[in-house]
Amino acid sequence: SSGCQEEQVVIGKASPTISTTPSAGGPIGTVLNDTATLSGGTSPTGNVTFELFPPSDASCEGVPVFTQVDGAAPYTTGPGYTSLVAGTYRWTADYAGDANNNPVSSGCQEEQVTIGKASPTISTIPTPASGVVGTVLNDTASLSGGSSPTGNVTFKLFPPSDSTCSGVPVYEETDGTA
Repeated sequence: SSGCQEEQVVIGKASPTISTTPSAGGPIGTVLNDTATLSGGTSPTGNVTFELFPPSDASCEGVPVFTQVDGAAPYTTGPGYTSLVAGTYRWTADYAGDANNNPVSSGCQEEQVTIGKASPTISTIPTPASGVVGTVLNDTASLSGGSSPTGNVTFKLFPPSDSTCSGVPVYEETDGTA
C-alpha cells in the first residue's frame, strides 16, 4: 500500500467572473449606481467593493468620489452617488475572493457612465413693457434648472425693424452678477 503523503492531490481555487451593470447616465444631478454578479465560482462568499471615479480620473488611479462595500449577492450600491460635474465617470467592482475562489475585478474602462451638462432655462422681464419714444428700456434675466450656473448673461436689444433678431443689435450689455 502507498503512504498518505505519496499520492497528494492539489485542488486550486475556482476563478469566478464578475459581470456588472452601471446605471444610466443623464444630466448633472443624476444618481449613479452599480450592480455586480459573480458566476463560475464555487459558491463565492465575501464582499464586492464598488468604487466610482470622477471624469478627471480616466485611469481609476486616484481617489474615488464614492465607495460602497456590499457583502451579499446580489451585490449593489445604494443609495448611490449624486453626480456633481459633467463628463465620463468610471465604476470598478472588486471581489476580494474567499477560501475557495480567486479575486476578480471589473476594469476601469468597462463601466463608463456619461453625465451631460445641465440645461438651465432663462426667463426675461423687460421693463417697461411699453412706452413712448425716449423711454429707457431695461431687461432682467433669471436662470433656473441649472447646476449652480456661473458666468455672464448678454442682453441684446434689436430695433422694431428686426423681428427675427438676426441683425446688429442697437444695444448690447453683458452682466455677470445674479
